Amino acid sequence: MKQWRFEIFNRPGFADAHGNGIFGDIKEFGITSIEAVQSARVFLIEADFDKNFAERVAKELLADPICEQYYIGRSGAPAGLAKATLIEVHLKSGVTDPVAESVTAAIADMGVKVENARTARKYVLLGDITEKQV
Repeated sequence: MKQWRFEIFNRPGFADAHGNGIFGDIKEFGITSIEAVQSARVFLIEADFDKNFAERVAKELLADPICEQYYIGRSGAPAGLAKATLIEVHLKSGVTDPVAESVTAAIADMGVKVENARTARKYVLLGDITEKQV
């Protein structure tokens, strides 16, 4: 059984409302060294399918082709001059994940049984931040 990882980011030029909200929260904590926050939805799916089917899942199910782009696997920090800190937030084990349940059902409708699916949020904090601030 293979575990597939999908990361869904907003395309450049489209507002990242979730990332902007987190950026505002960080500013409210008095942390002024962060210049921006990018966010991504993360899907971890355990199922027996190949790369072509994974591309289909990403294109047809997980990402909006107009305003989002996907990455299969683990993306790194964006290139540029700003220092980047990656933070990932997962639900606690045993917590109901209705989005994962919906993805599982949708993939089953596409003809593949999913053993397990989980969701998370990935944040890319651009700027300097200390370990204590994280």
